[in-house]
Amino acid sequence: MKKQILRSLKIFVKGSFLALMLTCNVYAVAQPFGDPIVKTASVKHISTTNDKIVFQLSLDNETGEKFTVSIKDLVGNTLFQDTYSEKKFDKKFVFDKSENIGKLTFVLRSLKDNQTQVFEINTVTRVVENVDVTVKKL
Repeated sequence: MKKQILRSLKIFVKGSFLALMLTCNVYAVAQPFGDPIVKTASVKHISTTNDKIVFQLSLDNETGEKFTVSIKDLVGNTLFQDTYSEKKFDKKFVFDKSENIGKLTFVLRSLKDNQTQVFEINTVTRVVENVDVTVKKL
């Protein structure tokens, strides 16, 4: 009985140690190296008028590394692409609503380590028509 308990305890300890080592290795691999600049980016919808829609792209680039910004439409056509190295990047992009944008994809790519961040924006235009019916008593 004692031998069986000791054997079970040894198997449990070895299995626990192996599980711990596998978990630590996966965790270490999953962590990014350094602080990629593209992870500090954000895209916000600023305003919509009858004919224009405005988005704001912001990025804190503390090291001043070069990065590219590209914007693509639904079928993958490049609408805009440029390279920047500003430390406080803040740019507004204005699109014409009459072109029925549908889907926009903002792609930021760090030129130093080639890391990317992608923002997908889906625009849908809905027309709401309200009809009120009232009954009048005669």
